[in-house]
Amino acid sequence: MCNRMEQHEKRSEPRVRSRGQVQLLTEAGQAIAATVYDVSPGGMCVESREPLASGLPVRVEVHGLEARGVVRYCRKHEDRYQLGVRLQSPETDGAGPS
Repeated sequence: MCNRMEQHEKRSEPRVRSRGQVQLLTEAGQAIAATVYDVSPGGMCVESREPLASGLPVRVEVHGLEARGVVRYCRKHEDRYQLGVRLQSPETDGAGPS
């Protein structure tokens, strides 16, 4: 599965195993259903029946919340794909409270 930790591997952020459904939305309007495998402050690993290209910008939607991210990798695993999504920090557009 995603993020199998080996003794020599050192992560920059802790991972939390999680299960839940999310939707990945591409700029082309494609909606991909995915299951969360683990989450960290900077990203997540999800499993999907659809592959997505590394470097593809996506929006991650869950329960009315949205985050922007970029697909970092896509690996075939049995009949599904494991996708690593790096979440981007929220950008300010100057429209905040004055």
